[in-house]
Amino acid sequence: MSDAKANSAANNNFIVQGSILGIASIVVRLLGLIYQMPVARIIGDRGNGYYGYAYNVYAVILLLSSFSIPIAVSKMISKSLAEKRFREAQKIFKASLILVGSFSGLCALLTFIFAPQLLTMFSENQAGATLALRVLAPVIFLSGILGVFRGYFQGYNTMVPTSFSQVIEGILNAIVSIVAAAIIVIPYKTNADKTAIYGAAGSTIGTGIG
Repeated sequence: MSDAKANSAANNNFIVQGSILGIASIVVRLLGLIYQMPVARIIGDRGNGYYGYAYNVYAVILLLSSFSIPIAVSKMISKSLAEKRFREAQKIFKASLILVGSFSGLCALLTFIFAPQLLTMFSENQAGATLALRVLAPVIFLSGILGVFRGYFQGYNTMVPTSFSQVIEGILNAIVSIVAAAIIVIPYKTNADKTAIYGAAGSTIGTGIG
């Protein structure tokens, strides 16, 4: 009976945690759809194109550098906790921070330095997206660190910190992207090229702030 109750409680907890994460993901996606429309109006079609090119390169590098980190950290910590090796769980967390921080930091630095070359690999004549990609570069490092923290809490079978951080990230991303893009393009209203370049860079600031 006790085993059955324990299994039932674990299943209920899994459903609750999964529901929390699912709701957070829906909210974040809705926020993303909403803020993209005013940003596109502010920076124009060309600026929106620059933003798209920069974000695509950023997304690929982020995928390669830190995509599976939360899952890996979560599994290792969860195993240590199940075996009541609590100090080992803390050691895994600290070692993951150092390892991931170093690797994602290196990826961020290389992205910043070689932004023009990376953009050329995906499409020619997209030099206007260089500034936007360089603004996004530090986010690669921050995402790696954040991934370790999310994996740490997931290892404790709680999705609340992950869900909360995703929603806050989405809200700040939406607000700052709109405000930053609108402010940065003010001096360049009469110059379409600079409006597109700096507007795209401004809209990427929200991602880092979030």
